[in-house]
Amino acid sequence: MLVHNDTNDVIGYFALLTDAFLLDKQEKEKMGLEIPFSSVPAIKIGKLAVSKNHHEYHYGSFLLYMTLGYARELEELGIACRFITVDADITSKHRTFMKAMVLFPMSIGL
Repeated sequence: MLVHNDTNDVIGYFALLTDAFLLDKQEKEKMGLEIPFSSVPAIKIGKLAVSKNHHEYHYGSFLLYMTLGYARELEELGIACRFITVDADITSKHRTFMKAMVLFPMSIGL
């Protein structure tokens, strides 16, 4: 949860949970994954929300990058995480943001 220091207003929050999904041989080859199993470990963003009062400040992006930090920490602890998935309820106004964020899955070093 992200809280404003001066007002104690909730700016936004996210919830993480473990996840996995299946990839067939062609999907693994396309992603360059040389793994012997079809189930791939992931972290799911179950919820991600920003207060309407704070939309203009790009806190959604900040919260998403926080989830990447948690994923890196888990990896350092030996907990497998190759991907971050999203349980999304995307309306038309959120599509541009989500499309922009989905374009960098392999560049984060997980």
